[in-house]
Amino acid sequence: MNKLRNMRCYLGGAMEFAPGCGVDWRQKIQKMDRGIIWLDPCNKPIDIGIEDVANHERWKQLKRDGEYDIVAKEMRIIRCVDLRMVDISDFLIFNIDIDIHTCGTYEEITTANRQKKPIIVRIKQGKENTPGWLLGTIPHQMIFSTFQEVEDYLKGIDSGADKRDFKRWFFFNFKNHLILEEKRFEKEVTLDNKSLDNKEESLKSWTKSLEVWRESLETLKVTLGKEEETLKDKEKSLNKRESLERKSLEMILDSLRNKEATLGVKEKTLGVKERVLNNKEKTLKSDKKSFASLEKSFAFDKKTLLEKEKRLEVWGERLNDKEDALRKSCQETGIASLKKRLKETKDWEKHLDEMERY
Repeated sequence: MNKLRNMRCYLGGAMEFAPGCGVDWRQKIQKMDRGIIWLDPCNKPIDIGIEDVANHERWKQLKRDGEYDIVAKEMRIIRCVDLRMVDISDFLIFNIDIDIHTCGTYEEITTANRQKKPIIVRIKQGKENTPGWLLGTIPHQMIFSTFQEVEDYLKGIDSGADKRDFKRWFFFNFKNHLILEEKRFEKEVTLDNKSLDNKEESLKSWTKSLEVWRESLETLKVTLGKEEETLKDKEKSLNKRESLERKSLEMILDSLRNKEATLGVKEKTLGVKERVLNNKEKTLKSDKKSFASLEKSFAFDKKTLLEKEKRLEVWGERLNDKEDALRKSCQETGIASLKKRLKETKDWEKHLDEMERY
């Protein structure tokens, strides 16, 4: 009957402490060709969670070095991938060697048992050495001592000779479903053919429009080529104008620089003139002060001159009086006394000159 065709089987068992990660027994059992899809943790159908001898040796070294965070991070991915394969499997085969410690195998058995999946177990030391907890977990009729017994059991299930399902074996009939799917697919194909015909006509119209577009594109290319040539000519003329304008601007800049230099010189000369004017202003102020002082001294001299004039007037009056007196005395006393008086008058004149000088 070939009931096991296209069913997915997970191959569980010790890996970390097993020789060669348990690759040998998994490869041997996969030779039983009954159309089964094998889910082998030693050869996962995914690019993550890879387990092999080299990785296990690396993890051992990391644990010796105390790098537990790295090992834990990588093992979380492996655990997630392996339990996902348990979830999608239809039945499972486990190889248990009670002399080799295993950890993940028992979690996988517990997960599959909660889902009531068929769990086939081979005990290397014989069925009589099966752990008691395992006997309380799965039907003992699915526990065997050799792989040959496992293969014979699967042959009976595949052929339908062994009808014991233990409320675990379920074989779904997808024939009617496939027929309906086939009819639905045929309808979709016919609809697709009609749509394809419509699309073919639309494609023809599109090809015609594309040809028109191509012709218009060719004309556009020609016009664009001409415009490009004209643009190049304009660019050349613009470049010439730009060069001329640059030259004229450079000349203007040179003249401005020269003017700036002359303005600088003029500014310097104006600064010098300003300093000279400031100095002159200072001298004028000092001259004003000296002129004021001269005015004051002149006023004082004027007063003294007036006072001297008054004195001279008094002396003149006195001289006139004396002259009159001399005349009288000359007339009275004679020439000898006149000479004497003249001498006295000369002395008085000297005295007056000295007074005037003073």
